[in-house]
Amino acid sequence: MPVGSGHDAPGARGGTRPHGGPAGSPRGGTRRARRRGGDRRADRRAARASIGKRGRTVRRLWPVLVAALLAAGCAAGGAEGPGGSEPEAAPASRGPSPVRVRVVRLEPGPFVEFLRLTGTTEPWTEVQVSSELGGTVREVGFDEGDEVRAGQVLARIGDDLAQARLDRARAELTDAESDYGKIVELVRRKAVPEQELTAATARRDRAAATVREAELLLERAVLRAPISGVAVERLVEPGEVVPPGAPITRILKIDPLKVELAVPDTELGWLRRGAPATVSVDAYPDREFPAKIHFIAPDADRDSRSFRVELELPNPNGRLKPGMTVRARLEKRRVEDAIVVPMDALLTRREGPVAYVVEECRAVRRKVRLEATEGGKALVGDGLVEGDLLVIEGQDELTPGRPVRTESCP
Repeated sequence: MPVGSGHDAPGARGGTRPHGGPAGSPRGGTRRARRRGGDRRADRRAARASIGKRGRTVRRLWPVLVAALLAAGCAAGGAEGPGGSEPEAAPASRGPSPVRVRVVRLEPGPFVEFLRLTGTTEPWTEVQVSSELGGTVREVGFDEGDEVRAGQVLARIGDDLAQARLDRARAELTDAESDYGKIVELVRRKAVPEQELTAATARRDRAAATVREAELLLERAVLRAPISGVAVERLVEPGEVVPPGAPITRILKIDPLKVELAVPDTELGWLRRGAPATVSVDAYPDREFPAKIHFIAPDADRDSRSFRVELELPNPNGRLKPGMTVRARLEKRRVEDAIVVPMDALLTRREGPVAYVVEECRAVRRKVRLEATEGGKALVGDGLVEGDLLVIEGQDELTPGRPVRTESCP
C-alpha cells in the first residue's frame, strides 16, 4: 500500500467535515449517532400520524360498513334460510297495546230535573194604614222600621173627642132606659095609653144605637196594626192635625216572602202547586233557602205570553228582604229508577253522543240517546243498561275493539 493511503487520507468514508475533529475521533462519532437517533424519531412520528389518519378514516367509515354488512346479511337470509331452506315468515304483529281505563258498573238511581228561573222577592202582604176619622194626632206608638204585632196601637187621632161623644151617648141611654121603665109601669096600671110605651121604646133604642156608634168612633180613633210585620214608614207626628183618610204608615209582612216568577208556557206543564223549590241570592252565596210553589196563574200575560208563578219562601229570621233578585230552582220531574251517567264519560261523534263500555276486556262503543241533563249528569234513554261497565276515564284514547286494562283486566 502506498504511503499516505491510510486512515489519515483526506475524504476517506465520510469525507472531510468543515467543523469538528477528524472523522475517526470520538466527537464525530457521537454527532453521527445523534443524527441517526433524530431521524428514527421523525420516522416514528410520521408513522404514528399516518396510523392516526387511517384510524380516523376507519372510524368514519365504520357505521357505513356495519350497515352494508347488515343489509347483505338480511338479503342473504331472505334469499335462503339456514341449510338452504325456504325463507322464514316474519313474526305476526302484536296489535295495539292495551289502554288503562277506569270503569263503573251502572246501577239504577234517582234523577231530578230542574227548571231554573230568575225572580224578585215581594212581601207576602202589604197594608196601608190610614186614619178614618181625622183629628189631632195625640200619640204615635212606633218608629220607622219597627216590627209590629197585629193589634198593637200605632197612633191615637182625635180619640179624646170620640171619648166625650161616647160618654154623652151613654148618659142619654141611661135616661132613655129610665123613662122606658117608668112608662112600662104606667102602661101596666093603664095610667097612660099604649102609644107612650111605643115612643119610650124607640127613644131607648136610638140612645143605645148612639152609644154603639160612639164606641165605634172611639175604637177607630185608636189605630192598631191590622197584621204583624214591619212598619216601613212613619208619616205623622204627635200634635199634627190630619184629615180623614190621611196615611199613617205602611206595614209589610215578610215572613213568609213571596217570589214572583215568569214561566214560559212550554215549561208550565211540569209545575204543580205545592211542589218543592229552592232559592238562592247573591247576598248569601253559600246558602240555599227552601220554598214551594204557592200559586200558578190560570192565564198568561198578554205581552210576554208567560205565566205568573208565586213561590212561598219562609223567612223566619228576616234575612231576606223584599225587592231582592233571586235564582229559583223548581223541580220539573223526578225519575227514581233511571240510568244516570256522568257527562264527562260521553263523547261527541258525528252520529251523536257515544259511550264506551268494557266487554271481555275490550272496548265497545255504544250510541247513546239522552233524555235530559242536570248538574253534570245525563239521563240515558237508550244505549246503556243496568250492569254495563262504563268507561269514565281514558275513553278519549279508545277505539272499538281495543284491549283495555282495568282492575279485572290486568
